[in-house]
Amino acid sequence: MFEPTGTPDPFWSKVQKSDGCWTWAGATWGRGYGAFKHEGRQVYAHRFAWEMAKGPIPAGLFVCHHCDNPLCVRPDHLFLGTHTDNMRDASRKGRLYGWHVTHCPRGHEYTPENTIRVQWGKYVRRSCRSCEKQRGRLAYRVKAADPAWRAKQAERGRASRARMKAQGAP
Repeated sequence: MFEPTGTPDPFWSKVQKSDGCWTWAGATWGRGYGAFKHEGRQVYAHRFAWEMAKGPIPAGLFVCHHCDNPLCVRPDHLFLGTHTDNMRDASRKGRLYGWHVTHCPRGHEYTPENTIRVQWGKYVRRSCRSCEKQRGRLAYRVKAADPAWRAKQAERGRASRARMKAQGAP
């Protein structure tokens, strides 16, 4: 667990204080969160501010923003919570990515009939069925233009017909 030590002056010199959020004016890292190097390690500015003001962050908890400003380091705008708490807070405020999107980038409406879930690594994304079909057609055209792929497909077809003939199929 990270524990801030040393003088906080270099940290606070990069903070623009106002009546609302205290905005981090230094470098950013990972989705717009303020970050800097402290004792040779990259640390998030809002987490550092929390630890300086309120102490260590218990394992498994996140430092979340009441104000939804990832550059804010004002301790009274921050709270500790689990990942679930953070997602509930974002959902309540309408901040979850893509929650308001009703059409795909090509203009097809996301309806239950036209929407599929596509696994992409460890993530699942929403996709338009019409666009996925188009992607499949395009991929087939690209493969079909390759003579080696066409030859392999022709050989598979000949082998399949030979197996069927050997089994007595017409």
